[in-house]
Amino acid sequence: MDLLSAAASAAGVAALGVGAWQLRVAVLDRRDVRRAGGGPPRSPSADTTGALPVAAPYGRLPSEVLGRDGLKAELRSVLTRRGRRASQVLVLAGMGGVGKSTLALWLAAEFRRRGRPVWWVNVADSMSLRGGIVEILRRLGAPESLLRDVNDAAPTAADRFWTFLAERPAGSRNALLVFDNADVPSVLAADGTSTPADGAGWVRKAAGSSPW
Repeated sequence: MDLLSAAASAAGVAALGVGAWQLRVAVLDRRDVRRAGGGPPRSPSADTTGALPVAAPYGRLPSEVLGRDGLKAELRSVLTRRGRRASQVLVLAGMGGVGKSTLALWLAAEFRRRGRPVWWVNVADSMSLRGGIVEILRRLGAPESLLRDVNDAAPTAADRFWTFLAERPAGSRNALLVFDNADVPSVLAADGTSTPADGAGWVRKAAGSSPW
C-alpha cells in the first residue's frame, strides 16, 4: 500500500498531488483529543536522530500568484472541508516550471494565515522522506517505537504512521502535509514498488490535460 492510499483510507486525509512528475499535498482534517489518563507528549530520545526540517519554503512564494484563479479556488475549497468530506486525493501534474510548486506554497501560506500547522517534507529520496516524517512524529509526541520504525525503514512504518495520525494526536488539527520533489513515485510506496498507475487507489491527472 502506498503512503497516499494509506492516508486516504486509514487517516481520513485529503491529498493533492502536484509535481514535475508529482508533488503531493495531504490535508489532515483532525480533531484534538485527550487520551484517557494521558499527559503531555513524551519527549523523544536519541532514537529520533535523523529528523529533518519540515518548514515550508515561504521565501520562494511570489508576492502575487497570477493566472491560476480556477486552481486557487479549487485548492482553497479544502480549507472548508471537514470530516469525511476531506478524505480524497487530488493530483496536479504538468511540465516543470508551470507553477505547481508555487500553488502548493500558496496553499501552505493560506493554511498558515489561518493558524493551521503546515509540514513540508522533501521526498526526493527515501532518506529525506524518513527524516521529515520523523520530525512530524516528534512534534506530535509519537511513541519512540514508531520513530525507530520510521528511521529504520521498517516494512510497517508507513501504515503505523498513518494509523497514528488516524488517532488524531493533539497538534494535527486541520494540518497541511506537503510531499515535495516526488519525482520518483516509488519513494512514497510503503513497499518501495507501488506507483500511481498500479490501481492502488491513486487519483492522477496526465500532464498537458485540463486542470482537474
